[in-house]
Amino acid sequence: MSEEENIDAYLSSREREHREERDQNELEPSVAGGVYKAVVEGEEAGEREEPSVSTAAQPQPQPKTQSKRASIRKIQKSISDVSKQLDKQTAQINKLSQVVQTLQKQTKSTQRQSELTNQIRSQVNQIQRGITQVQKTVQKKAPASSASKSVKKKSTKKKKK
Repeated sequence: MSEEENIDAYLSSREREHREERDQNELEPSVAGGVYKAVVEGEEAGEREEPSVSTAAQPQPQPKTQSKRASIRKIQKSISDVSKQLDKQTAQINKLSQVVQTLQKQTKSTQRQSELTNQIRSQVNQIQRGITQVQKTVQKKAPASSASKSVKKKSTKKKKK
């Protein structure tokens, strides 16, 4: 059964109960009349008491029942709309969560790449310093060894001929 059918069934049962109460009150006029007389006499005597029993015994008009049904349906529709909106927002949150997770992974990857880039820079700088030191060492030894190089060159030329 749908919610509307459940509500209709509930309201119909309440209407039946109300009719049964009204019929029962009509069968017992002395009791209903006695309550009515007590309330009316109490008002005449200046006693302002709420007629709790008499209002329960009075039948409610049909328009109230229809308005109750209408208001219940409006409430149900509102709840249904809120539920749908909540489902949509939940789906959006799930999508955003997936995007955020992807971004977090990419951020971690980017951080790792940045760390590796810094390590490579540091190693390149160390290698450049080492090359500079080697070049300086070679330049210091170059004037002394330049004579030997020229001798070696001459000797290699002789060998080739």
